[in-house]
Amino acid sequence: MDFLWEQRHRSSDLMGTVLNVHSGDWVRKESGIGAGIDSYYEYCLKAYILLGDESFLERFDRHYEAVMRYVNKGPLFVDVHMHRPTVATRSFMDALLAFWPGLQVLKGDVRRAVEMHEMLFQVVRKHKFLPEAFTHDFQVHWGEHPIRPEFIESTYFLYRATKDPHYLEVAKQVMESINDYVRVPCGFAGVKDVRTMSHEDRMDSFVLSETFKYLYMIFAEPQELPFDPDNYVLTTEAHFLPLSIGAQQDDVPRRMFIRPDDVSTPNVYYKYANPFGANQQPTEADEAMRIRERTQNILEKLFDFQRQQDSHQSSQCFKT
Repeated sequence: MDFLWEQRHRSSDLMGTVLNVHSGDWVRKESGIGAGIDSYYEYCLKAYILLGDESFLERFDRHYEAVMRYVNKGPLFVDVHMHRPTVATRSFMDALLAFWPGLQVLKGDVRRAVEMHEMLFQVVRKHKFLPEAFTHDFQVHWGEHPIRPEFIESTYFLYRATKDPHYLEVAKQVMESINDYVRVPCGFAGVKDVRTMSHEDRMDSFVLSETFKYLYMIFAEPQELPFDPDNYVLTTEAHFLPLSIGAQQDDVPRRMFIRPDDVSTPNVYYKYANPFGANQQPTEADEAMRIRERTQNILEKLFDFQRQQDSHQSSQCFKT
């Protein structure tokens, strides 16, 4: 982690995606939040959550500010060159960036988490699943879907933080699509192409260890779980690490989320293990609905503009 931090671009605070393991030089300088860099950003924040080391939070905050300044474009995210962050490097998003709203929740930026999650949900509604890559007008760039967990992971964290029933409905739709399109006699088959819903002859291990785990935790009542998940931080592979690992002597017990009954119990005190408690501003269900509606309106205007551009280009070609 220390070495990677030193490799950031000192002006933009952005990271690339591929390093030469011998020289440490960047081989690919595209900067985004998806494949190739997602876990680094995740562990910057979760190292702080687990260990309580403020230096990891400071690093994450620097990266987060850079990502939201250069990569975030309204509800969309556009990969840029880490040295020249005003230059876009590709015209599509990949499915792995769907973890970001969950990380935004843990940081406490719930409003922007709601916005990005809504953008992703519109892609899911259009194609039933998140394609492995999709363009900024939500067309399929790469149609495969191996039943990845990132979108439902973010849905889980948004529900845990807000208790907004909208996210139960989102999870229900995901579960219904899984049952309708990928359930097979011997398990659940990955989708070869979301446009045809043809199957791969495979089922990745993360379907059971992550995707179904998050779905189960969304719908399970607290008493149905074998332990309290708020006493743990989940790794990028959805393994549970106890927050007690980073506990200091005489430290107040830490939790991922603090429920109302936690703070009302006499002589029991907790503090947030993540920045959520200090940073987040209340996001009521009606406000979250307004954010989602605004996001839908922004996306529709973007798509209208894109259709007009495409129509203009087609007419110019016809004249030529």
